[in-house]
Amino acid sequence: MKKSLLFTALGSLALGAMAQTEPVKIGSFHAGSMSANGRYLSSAINGTVSLYDSEKNQVIFTNSYDGLGMGNGRNISDNGVFLIGDMNAAWLVIDGKEVSQNVLQKFPFSSLNAITPDGKYLCGSVSNFDIIPNSDDNTMYLPVVYTLGEDNQLSEPEYLPYPALDFLNKPIQYASAVNISNDGKTICGLVTDWFGFMSYPIIYTKDADGKWSYDLPTKEYLNPNNLVLPEDPGEAKQAKDFMTPEEIAAYQEAYNKWQAETPNDYANMPLIENYMTAEELAAFNAYAKEFNQKLEEYYIIRNQIIDETLKFEQNITCISTDGNLVAAAATVIVPNDDPTSWYPTKEIHITYIFNLADGTTSQLECVEGIVPSTITNDGTVFCGTIQSMMSITPLSGFVGNVATTTTQPLVEYLSTINPAYGTWMKENCTRMITTGYDPETYEPIEENIVFSGRPLASADGKTIATAIDFVMDEDEYVTVLFPANSSAISNVASDLASFKVNASVGGVINVNGQAASIAVYDLSGRVVFTADAVEGAVATGLNAGVYVVKAVAADGQTVTEKVAF
Repeated sequence: MKKSLLFTALGSLALGAMAQTEPVKIGSFHAGSMSANGRYLSSAINGTVSLYDSEKNQVIFTNSYDGLGMGNGRNISDNGVFLIGDMNAAWLVIDGKEVSQNVLQKFPFSSLNAITPDGKYLCGSVSNFDIIPNSDDNTMYLPVVYTLGEDNQLSEPEYLPYPALDFLNKPIQYASAVNISNDGKTICGLVTDWFGFMSYPIIYTKDADGKWSYDLPTKEYLNPNNLVLPEDPGEAKQAKDFMTPEEIAAYQEAYNKWQAETPNDYANMPLIENYMTAEELAAFNAYAKEFNQKLEEYYIIRNQIIDETLKFEQNITCISTDGNLVAAAATVIVPNDDPTSWYPTKEIHITYIFNLADGTTSQLECVEGIVPSTITNDGTVFCGTIQSMMSITPLSGFVGNVATTTTQPLVEYLSTINPAYGTWMKENCTRMITTGYDPETYEPIEENIVFSGRPLASADGKTIATAIDFVMDEDEYVTVLFPANSSAISNVASDLASFKVNASVGGVINVNGQAASIAVYDLSGRVVFTADAVEGAVATGLNAGVYVVKAVAADGQTVTEKVAF
C-alpha cells in the first residue's frame, strides 16, 4: 500500500459550516446508559431511577426507593424498554409503566442487565436452585438470556455455559451476563472467583445451530507464571476428633457447668486437652503441626498467584453492536508519583480491548487510568476515570481508538466533531479546584479543571452524553447531552459503492472492503493524505479534526464521507 501526506488545493469540494446543534442539560439526572440509537438515557442515583427521551426532551419515567437500580449494561432498547430492579428482583419499564415478569417470580434473586436495540433479547442473572445448603462450594448466581414476547413477558431463561472452577480450582462464586450484541448472539460478562474478590471477563457466543459456548479472553493473565498450587488442606480437624465419646461428654459437662456458674472465671475454665489421654494429645498436636504447614504452603502460593493475576472491575464491560469488540477495565498497581502521598504505589484502571474477530488483545494508553462505557463497531471507545474515596479530582472523560490504542480528553474530541461543543464544555464545565498540595509548604495547589464526567455514546458514536457532578450550580448531578450533528460538512455527496469508509480517533481511516485509492481533504479543500490499494485500517498521521475522505473502488465507483479524528 502506497500512502503519502499532501497539501494541494482542490476547489471542487464545497465545504460548509459546522452544524451548531446546542448541548442539552438534564438536571438531577446521572446518565449511566444510552440506547443504541441515542434517543434514550437512563439514570440511577441514590435509589432514584429515571428514563429520559431526547425526542420529547423530558424525563418520561421515574421511581425512587432504597435499593432501586438499573441494569449494568445497555439497559434501554431503541423503543424505550428499560430494565430496572432492586436487591432481589428485576422487571421492565414499557411505555412508562413498570411491568413485572412472571418467569422471574420463582427466583429468590434475578437481575436484568442489557437488552438488544430491537428489544427482543435480554441478558442477566438468576439465583442457582442447585445450591447445597451449608456448603461453601456453591455458584450462587447463573448467567441467562431471555426472549421478550409480544405480551411483554419474558420467556423461560436459557442458561449460559460457564466454567465450574475458577483459576484457583475452586467453584466460582458467580458468572454474570452484562452486555449483549445487536443480534443477541454474543454476550460479555465476568466470572467472580470463589473468594469473591477477583473478576475476569467471559464471552458467550451462540453458533449457527443455536448452541452457546464460552471463552475466557484473559486466560493467559490468570496465573500467568503457571505456578503449581498445592492441594488445599481443607477444614482442619478439631481436638474432639481425637477423643472418645466419653471424654467429649465429660469435657462438655464440665464446660457447661463452668459457663453456668462462673462464666468470667477464665483461670478455671475447663481446657479440652485435660480431658485427652497423652497419646490423643500427641496425635492431635502432630496433626495440627502438619496441617498448619500445608496450609501455610497453600496460602503462600495462592497469594502469589492472586498478586500476579490481572484483576478486572466487576460489572464494567461493554460490547460493540456487531459483537466483534469487547472492552473491560482492569486494576493494576503502579508507582505513586505523588510526593505528598504516604503510599509508594497506587491503583489505576486500564481499559482492555478484546477483538473477537481476530483473537487479539490490546489496551488503551492513558496515564489517568480509565474504564470503558461504550465501544463502537469502528473501535472508538468512550471511557472515563473512576473517582476513588481518596480522590480530590473530578471524573474525567476520554475517547480512545482501538487501532492506535491512543486516547484524548473528551473536550478535545468534542472540539473535533463540533467546535461549538468543545467551547461550550470549556465555558460551562470548568471550575477552580484543589488538585494537590505543595510537598514543601503543604499549601493547596489550585487549577482550572474541566469536569467532563464519564461519557456514553450511541452505537454509531455520534450522540454523546456525560454525567457531571457538582459543577452546575442549580443541581448536584447534571447530564449534558451532545446531539449528533446532522452534517459537519455540506454539499458532499456519497455514491453507491461496494465498500464503506469511516474514521476513528488517532487519525485512522477504516475501509470496509477494498479501495483502489483514498484521498483525504481538510476543511479548506486541500488534499492532505492519499493511499493506494487500501483494505481495513490505515493510519494517516493527521491531527485531530474534521476531514473529507474520498475512496475509489477498482471499478470506478466512489464513496465520499465526512469524518472526524
